[in-house]
Amino acid sequence: MLGLTAFRLFPVPEGTAPYKYWFRNDESMWELIGTDSLVPYIDKISNLIEVFATGVFPLDRGRTERISMSQLHSWDDGANIKPTDPVTNPPLALFRLKEIVQVIYEKDYRFALPPIMPTLKATAGDGYVLLTWDNISEIFTRDSFVNNQNDFEGYKLYRSSDRDFTDAKKITNGLGDPTDSKKALFQCDKIDMKKGFTEFGLVDGMAFYLGNDTGITHSYRDENVENGRTYYYALVAYDYGIEDIGVAPTENNVVVNINRAEQITFTSRNVAIATPHQIAAGYSSNKSYTVIRPENTVGAGTVLPEVISAGAMKEDAVYKITFDIHSIKNIKDLSWGVRYVNSGFKIWDASKGLSLIYQENPDNPGTALIDSIASSGYYYIGTGDVVTDLFDGLLLHIQTPVQEAVYDGVSSGGPRVQA
Repeated sequence: MLGLTAFRLFPVPEGTAPYKYWFRNDESMWELIGTDSLVPYIDKISNLIEVFATGVFPLDRGRTERISMSQLHSWDDGANIKPTDPVTNPPLALFRLKEIVQVIYEKDYRFALPPIMPTLKATAGDGYVLLTWDNISEIFTRDSFVNNQNDFEGYKLYRSSDRDFTDAKKITNGLGDPTDSKKALFQCDKIDMKKGFTEFGLVDGMAFYLGNDTGITHSYRDENVENGRTYYYALVAYDYGIEDIGVAPTENNVVVNINRAEQITFTSRNVAIATPHQIAAGYSSNKSYTVIRPENTVGAGTVLPEVISAGAMKEDAVYKITFDIHSIKNIKDLSWGVRYVNSGFKIWDASKGLSLIYQENPDNPGTALIDSIASSGYYYIGTGDVVTDLFDGLLLHIQTPVQEAVYDGVSSGGPRVQA
């Protein structure tokens, strides 16, 4: 209601000239919008005219005044409304909408946003397309609409044989009308008990499918393809929505721009195009790597990379891996010693400075961490050959000889315990 000075809702006037309160009569309309009066309409259903007005105020040359308004419409069966008292017993659906608009206003019109858009890479092979993506949606998403929380929930992958994604299977709403929603080729989501169809934020009876607690991955191999045919892929990250006020989950947009010659001029970074084909005999991607182990490294084990998607690799990239340490036992008897586990790791792009590109920890467990919370109360990197998820077309094989590392006070110059 801020700045609103006149409101009127009334049936279309009957009769002819002078057309009282009709758009053909400027003087009458000026009188209507210039009157400081808010008049509600509580009467029978009719063909209504709605007038919002703010004024009278000066508008100097070169000055800009911004106007924002909201119209709320709802259907209510009237079961909770007393015909004689519609103000104190309003339609519940209408007030539900009002709560959402009120939050938007209080957040300075910054509505709920989808997670940060991921970057999708496609590598075409013989009878398959390998899709890989980064994890910035999981790490860096912060939505000001929910007090800067990270509300990332999962990924959906769409595939089409045309650039407008028109042949992706479209989902219809409860009325049977087609919507902008499409059936995902692949979906993965966080393991957080937020799964299945939402029971809030329904649009014409259509609910958002949150996934089935499958866990997050960063690759998909599409083998249902034909060599020589071009495919268009789009990966969207989505959030959980806001259940308290009925805001449905949101996902990233998909942008593919073309020029007059029907040529693609721009795609958003979550779009990839690939044409599977036979690989020429003797072909080599010429992608190689070198493993550098720092001197005076404390501990045992090896880290070996494996190239999975050469097309997603970065030229001349340098990576650094660091491990998190968690103390699981601290026995006073020094002969027993302090025991540790690797509770996670971080992979950094060290090409220019240090930027975090992949991590696994108890808050974001991936394929390498083992959950022993129920039995032992901690996470740890498994022994033997443990494989990470994909990043930049690579994955790492981490081989650790022991689950628990023991601090050796004797070899480290610490105190000895007499037998």
